[in-house]
Amino acid sequence: DITVGGRCKCNGHANRCIRDRIVKKDPSGEEVVTWGPLRCDCQHNTVGADCERCAPGYLDRPWARATNEDANVCKACECNLHSNTCTF
Repeated sequence: DITVGGRCKCNGHANRCIRDRIVKKDPSGEEVVTWGPLRCDCQHNTVGADCERCAPGYLDRPWARATNEDANVCKACECNLHSNTCTF
């Protein structure tokens, strides 16, 4: 067996990388388990393979990379109760 290491580029919005478990059946009907590519386990209301955008409904300020000084958490839309979505 060969193991290949890897890592994620999560823009400061994740503490770990994860892989999705993929189960398929081969022609004989046996289950075959494989693993998807590494992706970020996003935090701070971010989404995407690299946590590169704010999650839907969390667009009250533009997305930004996390820094040592500011996590730049994506904030829920607050439109004075007139809407639950917002855009820039």
